[in-house]
Amino acid sequence: MVLPRMDRVRVTVALLLCASAAIADDVITMRDGEKIEGLIIEADDDSVLVRWGAGRAVISRRVPRKSISTIKLGEPNVDGLRELARRSESQGETLDAAQVWRIVCALRPESADDHLRCARALRVSGRSDDAAAAIACASRLDADDARIRIEQGEIAFAKGDFRGALQHAQDGLKRAGPTSVDGYWLLARAAEAAKDADAAIDACGKLLKADTTHIGALERLVELLLARRATLEAENVARSFVRAAPDVRAGRVALGVTLYRQSRWGEAVDAFRAATSLGGPGYERARVYLHVARARSADTDPERGLTEADIAVARELDPDLGRKKP
Repeated sequence: MVLPRMDRVRVTVALLLCASAAIADDVITMRDGEKIEGLIIEADDDSVLVRWGAGRAVISRRVPRKSISTIKLGEPNVDGLRELARRSESQGETLDAAQVWRIVCALRPESADDHLRCARALRVSGRSDDAAAAIACASRLDADDARIRIEQGEIAFAKGDFRGALQHAQDGLKRAGPTSVDGYWLLARAAEAAKDADAAIDACGKLLKADTTHIGALERLVELLLARRATLEAENVARSFVRAAPDVRAGRVALGVTLYRQSRWGEAVDAFRAATSLGGPGYERARVYLHVARARSADTDPERGLTEADIAVARELDPDLGRKKP
């Protein structure tokens, strides 16, 4: 007797070690007419192991092959596994999530969305080659899904193929439309990595129109504009962000940086002081920047009172700091 889809059965063994179970309506019909319904988790030439129930009520039974008339494999319900994978993702356990998504994809290979989630988790956990294989499966199932094109770009970016990432980002944006935050964010990073500052600036600007409080786009756009000495334009970008999100520290820091680069020390002090009073990440950076701006405003040595670690942070604001003086 041939038992089809044994790959699905083998991966189910790992499933049962998880905090969640996949449910399937496998049916074994015995020669005496008895029917056993449950989940087949192991099979060889001599016997089949079937399990049913949940928690402490799980029952296992090994059935001799010679006693079996027919075996019908049901479609497994993997909703519990999907929930387990999503919970692992939310807790930052991306590799664990990826392993569960791989089981889900083995059990239910027809879902492009599951392959996409698997690819994303593999990429984030640093397994780009495996992620590329997973996203290829998703693309074969649904080549027109913008999310899949964008994830293909993220994987290309992770592998250092910035031109490929650009192409996938553009393809994804064509399908997703002008409000795709993920598409523009990929496009901006890939363009900058590919040394195409014009495209990166354009993508960051469009992203901030789609999401006025996107911190990554703000920081990249301000830095790119300052690199071009477009300080007033950078200041306007930062002020727009502060108006949209007055309680976000990153906006005040960005504004302070643009003012500092214009030697407007007093205004920079005000911006950095406001940044230190807000919550969220980035306090140490704001604190160091405030110290340096105050020193510049008072015409004193900005390195005085700073540790080596502080000076390393301060150089992001003022590259001349920390250099040996003649």
